Amino acid sequence: MQERSAKLRQAAGLVECNLTLLGATGIEDMLQDGVPEAIESLRPAGIKVWVLTGDKQETAISIGLSCGLLTQSMHSIITNGSSEFECRRLLAEAKSNYGIKSADFRRDSHGAEGLCNGDISKLRSSNGHMSESAIQNFELTGVAGNKSEYSEKVTNFDGTKLALIIDGSFLVYVLEKDLESEV
Repeated sequence: MQERSAKLRQAAGLVECNLTLLGATGIEDMLQDGVPEAIESLRPAGIKVWVLTGDKQETAISIGLSCGLLTQSMHSIITNGSSEFECRRLLAEAKSNYGIKSADFRRDSHGAEGLCNGDISKLRSSNGHMSESAIQNFELTGVAGNKSEYSEKVTNFDGTKLALIIDGSFLVYVLEKDLESEV
């Protein structure tokens, strides 16, 4: 669907008018016991882990922090792109800003880690490419990721570990084979 966000805002504007607030509540969806420890035990094994949420990037960051995948001391690179060209440019810009060489980045990324609640391989079509409709149906809007060994190598100039946080639109392009090696 084209212009989905604009259409959703328009529909909400039609429905959410002349309302009186009666109350508000919040629900915290806690991680199951042992999740942070399980993720931490995967790091030395070099197992690839991603976090994909069906919510906002802020939620992905919160989940990443609560499960120990992200830390407060990490510098978060929040990147959103809506085209392959833009995503490629933003990745190159982020690498340049943090002194990451593409060859080194690719070599280290084979064990890249993020957080996942779904099987990304199932989103690929038979020709191996990501389907934009599959991503939209999967409703990915927040992604957070790092890897302990990887993030020790991928650091800011001052030695701060880096975490790349992207949205679902960016994910469509990042998981294409020709751009996947850049992450």
